[in-house]
Amino acid sequence: MSERPTELTLRVVAPATATAGLPLFVEVTLANDTEGSDYYGLMPCDPWSPPFPVEFTFSGEGGDVRLPARSGASTGATLAGFDLSPADARTFVLDLSLLGTEVPPGVWRLAARWVMRHEQPRSPEVTITVKDADAPDQPLLRRSWAELVLDRNAGEDEALRRLSDPARRALLPYLILHEAVHGPQPLSQFSSDVLSSAYLPPTWASEAGVLTYELLSARAAPDVAARRAALLVRWPGVAFRLEEIDRGAGLLTRWREAYR
Repeated sequence: MSERPTELTLRVVAPATATAGLPLFVEVTLANDTEGSDYYGLMPCDPWSPPFPVEFTFSGEGGDVRLPARSGASTGATLAGFDLSPADARTFVLDLSLLGTEVPPGVWRLAARWVMRHEQPRSPEVTITVKDADAPDQPLLRRSWAELVLDRNAGEDEALRRLSDPARRALLPYLILHEAVHGPQPLSQFSSDVLSSAYLPPTWASEAGVLTYELLSARAAPDVAARRAALLVRWPGVAFRLEEIDRGAGLLTRWREAYR
């Protein structure tokens, strides 16, 4: 029988390959697998407000590339933190391209560290290959793809239309979110089918599941309770997101109120 951890556990799921200049979604889970330790006031992690309280390091033959991270002294770190009791976890999907640091093409070992004052939860390393964008796409790539979501007119950007099909598929999570936030139909009529597209990155699956739950809740779908239970079996760390949706404060709902 293996011993229980004595500190928080950090896990990272990353894609096998990524393209420089395009979104790089990783799934990060901070879990309290200890026997009986409670953690209070942990630094909040907002996927839409980089840098994050997670330090990512790409290690390769040419040295390390360390991405910016938010510390306790960083701007915005005064936001209300969160607690983790034993058996609790929080899962976040983060786009590392939003951190504005170029990772050169090559084969890398990626590891993460949750920024804390006392403990230093670190993830096991995963291997990821970063490749160059296709030459025609390179002049069209921008730094912050998050702008595609909140800018009502972003979909009319001519540069987007000139991107290759693979590049546009890499942007599909942002394009779906843009339509969900700015589209004419209410959330209760927005189709959740697009969130099951085979072109979505596997590391965005938990986010797609949470957003699907929000859409099903908006139309009071008969299978919403079963969907909720299935989500928690696969990703226990999204429970806090589902609770936000249950009280009418899901991500899409909040953004529709703020940006429409």
